[in-house]
Amino acid sequence: MTDSQNIKDLVRANEEYVKNFPKESSGLDPRPSRKLLIVTCMDARFHPSSAFALALGSTHIVRNAGGTAEEALPSIRVSQHKLGTEELLLIKHTKCGMYPDEGPDEIRERVIGDVNLLRNHGEVKGSISGWLYDVDTGEASRVV
Repeated sequence: MTDSQNIKDLVRANEEYVKNFPKESSGLDPRPSRKLLIVTCMDARFHPSSAFALALGSTHIVRNAGGTAEEALPSIRVSQHKLGTEELLLIKHTKCGMYPDEGPDEIRERVIGDVNLLRNHGEVKGSISGWLYDVDTGEASRVV
């Protein structure tokens, strides 16, 4: 089987990554150092690590279509109950492929709905906030 150009590029990039892999990153604790969990969309235009300058090992990031809280619940349970996260940011974004006919106001309402779902869920604990990321400007603004 011949590898696609994408696979070749990824292998080459990983080889460079391995050469420069910081020694302090080896043996990192699986519990995120910030005790932070981000639930967000899988959209390729938003990378939480870049947008918030998150270091390796600092934050759990759960991604799914639309950044939906309900789909993320199994991962949230593990992150909080097994790996000690205490703060959760739910981040949706503008121009989402999951909601192509909805503008920023409608997406904000979805953020509020998902945050309420999480806050009222018996197994979800800690601080929970909701955010909207603008894919055109890179700005993340708190909704709730």
